[in-house]
Amino acid sequence: MTEQTMPTNVAEVFASYPDEARELLLAVRSMILNEAKSKNEVGPVTETLKWGEPSYLTEKTKSGSTIRLGWKAKAPDKIGVFLNCNTSLVESYRALFPDELSCRSSDLI
Repeated sequence: MTEQTMPTNVAEVFASYPDEARELLLAVRSMILNEAKSKNEVGPVTETLKWGEPSYLTEKTKSGSTIRLGWKAKAPDKIGVFLNCNTSLVESYRALFPDELSCRSSDLI
C-alpha cells in the first residue's frame, strides 16, 4: 500500500525522536494508516499534531477515536500509543495483549 504523505510539522516531530523510537513509532503509524485504508467505513485519516505529538483521527466519518504517538525522555526505552481514556480501548488491548503491551499512563507521564 502507498503510504500517506506526512505533513511537514508531523515529520519534524518524528525527526526529533531518537532513531530506535522513531523507527518503532513510524511502524505504528504505518499500521494505523494501513488498517484504516483496509476498512471502507473508516474513511480518510487526518494526520496532525495534538499536544505536540503525531495524532491520527477520522474527522470525516468520526468512526474512531484519536490515536496519539509519542516518546518521552523520562522513559527513553519506551514509546507511547495514547488513546482517549473515555473509551474501552485500553481495557480491550490489555485483554488481547497482556504480555506484549504495558498499558499504564504512568509509564510515560
